[in-house]
Amino acid sequence: MSTADTARNVQGFLSATNRPRCGNCKHGKELIADRMPPFDTRSWRCTRGGFSVTAGAICAKHEPTLIARTASTDA
Repeated sequence: MSTADTARNVQGFLSATNRPRCGNCKHGKELIADRMPPFDTRSWRCTRGGFSVTAGAICAKHEPTLIARTASTDA
């Protein structure tokens, strides 16, 4: 482990994709409009609250998405 990795672990560093946010919450849902590019759009909705959000948004009710384990990840 490098010095930088050790410092990150000691500090409790989380990368942007590992922090709690709508993009990795079980209530966040990405929607893609089925239109011809460039008019296709991506948007995020909170299925718990029923409103539009951004993938980087966060609320006090964040629940992490559970990742299904497979035989290849159990090893």
